[in-house]
Amino acid sequence: KRILCFGDSLTEGYYYFGLKLHPYTNKLSQLLKENGKTDVQVYNFGVSGESTEEMERRLPKILAIVYFLLIIII
Repeated sequence: KRILCFGDSLTEGYYYFGLKLHPYTNKLSQLLKENGKTDVQVYNFGVSGESTEEMERRLPKILAIVYFLLIIII
């Protein structure tokens, strides 16, 4: 099963004024594995500074692959 996490800087993991990245997808993957969901892969498609219009253009290409769950944060 695949989970797609799509969005802007929040999804990419932007923090500490952009000097560091810590995506929430890392913790999500860890929690899933700890709870026996070893068949789940979490994909991070976050891009800092991207506009909603840019995201809209990017999403159809990404959705060419089937995902079990889609999380969008904008």
